[in-house]
Amino acid sequence: MLFTNPKIVSQRIQFEIPEWTQNLLWYLIESMEVNQKDEIQLFVLSSITVDGEQKQQIIHSQQQPPYFMEHTISASTIITAKVLAVDCQSHSVMIMC
Repeated sequence: MLFTNPKIVSQRIQFEIPEWTQNLLWYLIESMEVNQKDEIQLFVLSSITVDGEQKQQIIHSQQQPPYFMEHTISASTIITAKVLAVDCQSHSVMIMC
């Protein structure tokens, strides 16, 4: 089963993405309702305006099988980044692109 192994984040992720956001991204992978997860998960984090208020937008996708989910949440700090989570069998790693 993918992404059930120990989790590692890159130094850049550690310094640029709040820990609660990192945990949310791991949770979004774990809670995917799909028959199969790809070993590479992509997250695009950006700002979106909803009713005049800045929100954090998280677009989560994988290539095979195709998966796309969009999330909008309130956040005190808006992050703009592309993040990859990769399952390497012995561990999973999260890096910024």
